Formats: sequence, C-alpha cells, structure tokens
Amino acid sequence: MFVIRVLPPLAVVVSCVNLALAQESFLRGDLLRKTITGKTLTGENWSEYYAPDGTIHGKVRIFGVHNYVGKWRVLEDRVCYDYEEKSKNTCSQLRIVENQVFHHDLQGRLKNDGIARRANGNMLSIF
Repeated sequence: MFVIRVLPPLAVVVSCVNLALAQESFLRGDLLRKTITGKTLTGENWSEYYAPDGTIHGKVRIFGVHNYVGKWRVLEDRVCYDYEEKSKNTCSQLRIVENQVFHHDLQGRLKNDGIARRANGNMLSIF
C-alpha cells in the first residue's frame, strides 16, 4: 500500500524561504564591520580583539599562550585577516547567532576552531 502526501503550496514557499535565508545569512558590509569592531572574539585556542583602526591584537594557545598582532578589513561579504606570519592570512565569511560568531571559508564550510564567543571591548586579559 502506498500513501501519497500532497504538500500545500505554503509548505513549498516556506521551504524556499528557509533555503534563501540560509544562503543569505552571511554578514555583509556595515553589519559585518559593526559585528566585530571594538569586540573580542574567542575560540577554543585563540582570542582576538578587533580595534576600530583595523588592528588585531591576539593571543593563541600553542605550547603556552603567545601574543600576536595583525590587521583586519571588511571586503563586501567577508573579513580578511593579515598577520605577521603570512601563511596565516585568510578571509572568512561570518554568521552570528546571539553572541556566537561562526567563521566560514569562502566556499561556505565552517572553519576548524571557527566558532567564537563575542564580547564587547578588549577582553584579552581574561584569555
């Protein structure tokens, strides 16, 4: 015995809207800039303060805690990071849910250690 279910047209519309929201949920432009400017993002093994002048002040846990600096800039739908160690330079597309920021590569995949808590101001002293 086969059961055929016919979905009402509204269900199809809602599914299409959810798909569109998922594709459009990366932060862009001024909203992206406002999300990180003057904030500290802290992942599992790193913490970075994004100063309003485009400077990154960071700490990383690799055989102890080490300080580093860099620069950040927003390019339309991504934030790009330039560090002293050039091999670490990258760009990310960001999503935000409450005070968690999700870093995705430019293909939309979540980056390794790419989930960060967001806090106002420079909170590196508590990392």
